[in-house]
Amino acid sequence: MSDSSTSSVANSQEAAAKGALVKMAATGLVLIGIAAAGVFFTFQFAENERERELKQWQIRLGIVADSRFADIDGWLESQLGELNALAENQSLQIYTDQLQELEDREAPSLEADSLNTLLAAVAERAGFKAEIKGSEIQANVERVGVAGIGILDKEGVPLVSSPGMPPMVGQLKAFVAATEKGERGVSNMFLNSSGNPAMAFLVPVFGVQGDQTASSQIATIVGVKEIASELYPLLKQPGNTDKSAETIIVRRKDSSVQYLTPRNDGNPPLKNDLTIDTPNLAAAFALDTPGGFGIKVDYQDNEVLLTVRAFSQVPWSLIYKIDTAESLAEAENRIRTIVIAFIGIIVLVFIGLIAVWYKGSSTRATEAATRFEALSQRFQG
Repeated sequence: MSDSSTSSVANSQEAAAKGALVKMAATGLVLIGIAAAGVFFTFQFAENERERELKQWQIRLGIVADSRFADIDGWLESQLGELNALAENQSLQIYTDQLQELEDREAPSLEADSLNTLLAAVAERAGFKAEIKGSEIQANVERVGVAGIGILDKEGVPLVSSPGMPPMVGQLKAFVAATEKGERGVSNMFLNSSGNPAMAFLVPVFGVQGDQTASSQIATIVGVKEIASELYPLLKQPGNTDKSAETIIVRRKDSSVQYLTPRNDGNPPLKNDLTIDTPNLAAAFALDTPGGFGIKVDYQDNEVLLTVRAFSQVPWSLIYKIDTAESLAEAENRIRTIVIAFIGIIVLVFIGLIAVWYKGSSTRATEAATRFEALSQRFQG
């Protein structure tokens, strides 16, 4: 056999070996690509499932939040409605106007007696009444009222009031002064002299022959009441069985978030505020994102799903939230099971393809080696 023939056979063998390696590498890359694509689409499917679950919870939380918002907003409007009906009473308008014309307003008069009786009746019916604190025996101890209805003259000076009406000082005086003439007003929530959450409501009284403008306002009606027994029960959603679900109301106070309602951690309303810059705080998110939905951290440092509603009559934000450990646990377990199953199937298929590919490659390699060996022997012969 000549040297040129031997060299040709060697080159053929080398070329065939390189071709086989290239084919093996290409086939291996294809298999790895298929496996990677399978893993990618598996995790993409899991992410789509999470988004779908979040959308369902957004709808569910939104329904409850809208329901609680409507009840609380309706309660606020009903308080103004009670006082507005009183302000539209023609007898009250006439007596109030006449009382302001008297030289000695504090002297007994038919106008004052009639107004006192009317205010006491409305206060009793509408809940603008509370126990008067202080001793009835000790004459030198002033008894302090915390709830009632009062009428103020054009300058904001009290004319008459129901029993228990607190004095027009401090926050109440500032609230009246800050409300524009001819407009209704709702105060922010505050702690009264008894340490209980309270609110004040204000409506203008117009003259009998006047229009509904600031120039026709002859007096102001102010109602003050403790709100815990009326407002806080409205936070509960009837029939809701979610253990960690909670409705809370918050407001901005300087650089802090103030919680206006009782909290699940036992903190009472208007106590233990948190700073707005607390990382990922749900209440801070609520103040900045009216109508928003997201995953944040609550005052107990629990991760929660929450949705927000903002009031127009008062600077409050309503939050309805639920722990993700409760709301998303079932979905996460289901998604995790699906991902594990899919990954397992992909691994098994990949192993099977590798085995088939390896067996096929080994068979072809053996056949090629046998063929080249025979060809070599032939050329040597």
